[in-house]
Amino acid sequence: ATISEKFPTSKFTAVESHRGAVEDGKKSASDLTNLRFIRSDVLEFIRREASKTVSYDTVVLDPPRSGAAGKVIEQLIRLAPRNIIYVACDPVALARDLALLLAGGYQLGKLRSFDIFPHTHHFETVATLTRVT
Repeated sequence: ATISEKFPTSKFTAVESHRGAVEDGKKSASDLTNLRFIRSDVLEFIRREASKTVSYDTVVLDPPRSGAAGKVIEQLIRLAPRNIIYVACDPVALARDLALLLAGGYQLGKLRSFDIFPHTHHFETVATLTRVT
């Protein structure tokens, strides 16, 4: 089951800059009425949302191998979701971004790594963070 099926009364927004990925997402999730896709640069989207009075309970972040980068993390901290689920494939980029999130008021909950790229330094890792209030 998908996350939107597990929480049918919640609203989900998927943000992606690649046109083909958005089109594929819309097609594959056409039966999920609580999920919308937005084609946008993630940094621009988070900046727009942070300037509104919108609140987010949980953000799932799956950046490219290079990580989310300082400006995205900075704006994400400004957006102040209660929870962040960070999916990463490069431990160095993950460590850099986690350090920024921890300094920005988040606490690391769980960290799970999966060696799905054997004989490389890449591990698919899922980190859960909660905002400290």
